[in-house]
Amino acid sequence: MRGPVVLVAARDHEVRRWLASALAMRGIECRTVAHAAHLDDGDRAADLPVVVIADGDESGADAPEIARRIRGGASAPPVVLVNRASNEERAIRALRAGVCDYFVLPVDRDQVVPRIERLVAQAAPAESKDALVTESAVMREILAQATRVAATEAPVLVTGETGSGKERLAQLLHERGRRHSGSFVAVNCGALPEGLVESELFGFERGAFTGATGSYEGKFGLASGGSLFLDEIGEMSLASQAKVLRALDSGEM
Repeated sequence: MRGPVVLVAARDHEVRRWLASALAMRGIECRTVAHAAHLDDGDRAADLPVVVIADGDESGADAPEIARRIRGGASAPPVVLVNRASNEERAIRALRAGVCDYFVLPVDRDQVVPRIERLVAQAAPAESKDALVTESAVMREILAQATRVAATEAPVLVTGETGSGKERLAQLLHERGRRHSGSFVAVNCGALPEGLVESELFGFERGAFTGATGSYEGKFGLASGGSLFLDEIGEMSLASQAKVLRALDSGEM
C-alpha cells in the first residue's frame, strides 16, 4: 500500500531537491513541481498529497492565492509556505488565508522536517491513527498520569526529544479531557516570526496595522472550548513567552 505523499512546489530546484531529500530520509514520499500554477484540479484527485509545501515568492502566486488554490475543498491538504525573505504582511495574509505553517529560507532541517512529519501524521486516514501503545513501564505510568490530568483544567507541560510523541500525548490529553468536543489547535511556536507572535496567537481587529483588512480570532480564540498545543514554546523569545504566560495564568486575552 502506498504511503502518504508530500507535494513540493518551488521554482528553486535546490529548494525542491533539499526538501525532497530531507523528507525521503524520513520515509516520506515527495512529488515536486516548479510552479504553484501547476497545482490544479489534478492535485485534488485520488492521489491527493497529504501536505503541500509551496514557494510563496513565486511571481503571480502569492501566499493567499496558493492557499485558496489548494485548500478549495473540504478534504484539501494543509499548506506550508516557504519564503526567501521575511515579510510580516505577507505572512499574516498567508496564515489568515489558511496556510498552516510559514518558514523563511534558509531553514534548518531539524526545524522544518519534524513539523512536516507531524502534519503528515495528522493528515493520515483516521483508521491508521492508533492509540499510543507501549511496553515501557515508565511510558505506561505517563499515560496513566495523562488520563488523571486530563480530567482537570490544569495547563500541562510535555517535554521530550523530537519524535518522542509529545504532540500525540497532547492529543490524548485532549481526547480524554472535558474539552474533547472542542477543537485541538496546534501551533509551531518555533516557526513564528517574532513580529507575528501576538497577531497569530491573540488575533487582531481590522485596521490594527497596515494590511489588516479584516479581523482574525487568533489561535487562543480558535481553541476556546478545546485545547491549544503550543509546540516548541521554548523557541519563542522571552518577551513573547511572558505574554503567553500571562494569558495562561489569567485565562484571558
